[in-house]
Parts: sequence; structure tokens; C-alpha cells
Amino acid sequence: MKKETEGVGERIKEKKENWSMRVCYNHKIVMRDQATLRGNLYLPERGKACPVILMRTVFRKDTLSKSWGIFDPEYYVRNGYAVYIQDVRGIGESEGEFMRFCADRQDAYDTVEALAHEPWCDGNVGMFGNFFAGFLEFQAAAAKPPHLKAICPFETHVSLNRNNDTRGVTMFYAHIGWCLAREVSRMLSGHYSVEIVDKYLPVVRHYLENYADLVANLPAEELPMKELKEIFPLVRDYFDIALPGYDDVEIIRGEGRLMDLAQLEVPALLLAGWRETSRNTMIEHGDTLRRCGKGNAALSEVIIGNWKSGEPMSMGETALHIPENHFHVEGEILRWFDRWLKGKSQEKKAPFRLFDPGQGIFAELDEWKENGVQSVTWYLESQGHANTAKGDGRLKTDHPGYLSGSDNCLYDPKNPAPGGGYGDDCRASREREDILVYTSGILDKDICVRGVPKVILYASSSAPDTDFIAWLVDVDCEGGTVLAGDGIVRAGYRASWDFEPLEPGKTYRFEIKVSDLVYTFRKGHRLRLEIRNSDFPKFEANRNTGKRPETDNGRRIAKNTVYHGTQTASRLILPCG
Repeated sequence: MKKETEGVGERIKEKKENWSMRVCYNHKIVMRDQATLRGNLYLPERGKACPVILMRTVFRKDTLSKSWGIFDPEYYVRNGYAVYIQDVRGIGESEGEFMRFCADRQDAYDTVEALAHEPWCDGNVGMFGNFFAGFLEFQAAAAKPPHLKAICPFETHVSLNRNNDTRGVTMFYAHIGWCLAREVSRMLSGHYSVEIVDKYLPVVRHYLENYADLVANLPAEELPMKELKEIFPLVRDYFDIALPGYDDVEIIRGEGRLMDLAQLEVPALLLAGWRETSRNTMIEHGDTLRRCGKGNAALSEVIIGNWKSGEPMSMGETALHIPENHFHVEGEILRWFDRWLKGKSQEKKAPFRLFDPGQGIFAELDEWKENGVQSVTWYLESQGHANTAKGDGRLKTDHPGYLSGSDNCLYDPKNPAPGGGYGDDCRASREREDILVYTSGILDKDICVRGVPKVILYASSSAPDTDFIAWLVDVDCEGGTVLAGDGIVRAGYRASWDFEPLEPGKTYRFEIKVSDLVYTFRKGHRLRLEIRNSDFPKFEANRNTGKRPETDNGRRIAKNTVYHGTQTASRLILPCG
């Protein structure tokens, strides 16, 4: 309590001090190829040279919301930093073409070094930002500019999709929407002639307004947006690079999304909300940096907070609410940069501070153990009726006492199961017969999961390809449910990046990673495991044909079978700490 009171007092004192801020709009930095990139500079009005915090954004510096929250320049200027928000190449006020499908490292290097040599900079540069801006921080760190001392990426990744092992899982629909939205931004910021804007802006907006229906009913190659590829480079790169290259490791590596994090040398403070799927890669990347990173990268930290998806990360007070788990995110960022950009001594913090929704507290871990300290195995069991609203699917810790059993479902790609986000209620799953549901008895003690749950699944399909998706669900005493974690395996990519079709009816062993998870399943609750074949629109619905998804205009109903028993012991393995 004393410590918390002192921190609040320090912030109040800070606000009373006299300070002023100077803003320079469209500050120019010339890249090595003579392209001019522009940023908005916020710095203390008076005083000596200070460190700079850089954000490189694709969301146009001049139209970013002023309710930036954690990225509010005023907070950091007030605490002795300059902040620089830069439009990346080809976006907003910056020249050139936006390099969506190649690593943006040279511009990051040139920007960091140019800022470090400005008279108002003391030579120390850090970076922060979320989503694609966070990805660009990793690119900057990989470029190794000498004056980049620390990064603070939020809710991002440098791996394909969500985890490195989601081989062959496509996210085309999200990608093309992202590219179209960026082209709207480019049209609005003057990158195209008036004639092109007048002709195509209404067209692109029409596609975005009808986006959900278009992507749900057409293969990617037949999307009408393809007509725009001769006009807009992002759309062209999408159809010419992203579509044919989604399972080409060299293209993925060229984009920077199979980066070797062990080569990074700067420390990273990695943050995400518990409800974000990016929590998985933030934990994984932090673990890799701490175990394998060079120099100060081995001192990286991870914070997974209890903010909701799409909401500002700060857990500060609002007008009518003081949160139970107050977490001053801006203060954590300031602490990080004070340490690495100003050399201030800091109170020691646990390198992994991960929110546990089951207990409503932060778990503090010295290291991340993927397999936990120990593990508990739960075996799938049923009498063949796990896919009905009153199904008999069970999870038991006893090894099955029978040789073999199975559960079947029919998966129709025309009617994919709706997806859900972490923390969502998923009781509706019980009403679908294309989802297999296995539930434990009432727990007689807390189960504290600390690691990466895995599902070992023995299954077959009548189709040459299909998806198997695992949902780990917490069921409370009144039947309420919470989606705690999920994972997917695309059957045709079960063994490698090379597609290998299934042999109809043959039983295969699949391993599904079910999130990087800190979660306590409470005494009196139940565990539930759902085995699905679709999770739309999070993942495109597998059409079950085994053909290239970007050109596949067919659909095939698959009869998928999950096996259990002593000979085919499908099971859930929970790492506990």
C-alpha cells in the first residue's frame, strides 16, 4: 500500500511541474534512396538534448486519434522525451511506395540514425507501437541501427499468422481487407491523381462495405477486388505474392515473418491483452529473446494485461470506474525507456507478468515453461454421441478402459461454425452437431495452467484435406462458459510446409497447440474441450477439396472422425505450474 501511494504522489507532483511542448509537423528525413519520409515531432520546449521515442505507422500520423492513450506524446514529453510519429514509405505524407510484402528495414535504420544525430536528441532512440507498427519495430531491431537501444511492441508478431506451426492456414480475407483499407488511406492523402480517386474511391468503399458477403462466398482468386490490381500496388502484391505464396517459406521469410529472433540485440518490452490472439506470440517471442537473444535482448520482458480486445491498453481510471486490477501501462513503458534510454536504476520486475483471468490476478514468472512444471492428461471418451446438445463426450484423467471408440461429424464448408474470441461465451457450440464436445466432471481443486496445452488427436476424414480446431473452455458452476484458448492444424500440412493430402478413412495422429496460456480453472468448475472443423471468420473455412484455396471454387462435405480408447488415445495435456 505504501508503495502504491508513493507512485500516485509522484505522478501528481509531476503534473504540477511547469512544462511546455513544441510540435514540428512534417519533419523530413531523407532515406538512402533519396525518398523523403515525414513525421510529426513532439519535444520539450526547453532543456538539454533528450532521448527520442519513435513510432513508424501505416495509419497516417495526421489522422491518428488524439485519444492515443498509451501513445500520447504529451505524457512522454512531460517526462523528458521527444516523440516522433512517422508515416512509413508510401503512406500519408511520406514519399515512395509502401513495402507491404518485404521487410522494411532500411528505412527503419535510416530513420533511427537520422534522429540520433539531431541536436535535440542525446543519441538514444527507442521505439513503440502496436500491430503493424510493432512488427516494424522488430524489423528495425533486425537492421541493428547503432543508436536503437530498446523497443516496446504491442499485439504483433513476426511469425506467419499466429504461431509458427500453423502451416498452410490462410488468412486471405483479412489480408485483402487490410490492403484495401490502406489504399483508401493513400487515396485520401494524395498519393493518386484526382482522376483515379474520383473513379476508384467509391469502388473500393463499396467492396469494403460488402466485404463480409464477398469473402464468405467466393474463392480469393475470384474476388472482384482483383480488377484493381493494375491500379493499386498493394492489391497487386496481394494477388501476385500473398495468394500464391502463402505456403512458400522463402516468400514468408522475405516478408520478415520468419525472423530469427535469436539474432536481435536490443531488449523488448512485449505487451498484449489477454483476449488478443497476439498474446501467444508475445509470450513466445519474449521467451525466445530471453533464452536465445544476444546482449540486452536476453533481458526482455512480457506483460499480458486484462484489457479487452479493441480497447485502449491503459487500465487507468475512467470517469465512473476504478478498475480492480489497476495497471498503469504508460508508467510501465516509461519505466522501460527510463531504464534503457536514460540509464535509471529500476525496481526489479518479474520478466513475465501474465494476467490470470481465472484468479483475477497477475502471475509473475521468472521463466516461461512451455510444458509447465508438471502436466495432467485428460483423455477423450464417449459412447459415440459427443456431437449432440446433450452429448456424452467426457474428459477423464483415467486411461481409457476400452480398446477403441469414435465420434463422427459432418462438416459443410457452406455452413462454417462461427468463431469466438478469448474470454467469449461459447455455449452456442452445444447446439451444433458439427462440433464434438468433451466435458470433465466437477473439479475438486484448482488447476493452474502455466504453459502451452496440447491436444493429441487421432482422427480421419473422408476428404483429402480438412481442419481440426481445438477450443479449451472453462465452464462455471452455473453453466456459463469462457473460451480460454484455441489452436488449429490444417490436415494437409500436418507434417511440414509441403502439402500432403489425406488418404480417405486413414487414421492420423495430429498435435494441436492450444494457446500460450496462464489460466486457473477453479474448483467447482468443469473443463471442456471442443473439437471443431471451422472457426469462421478467424480462419477461412477449409473447402475440403485439397486444392489450392486461392483458386478453389468447389466445396465438399467431409465426414470427420475422432478416435479414442487405448489404441487411439486422443487426449488433452495441460501444463501446470
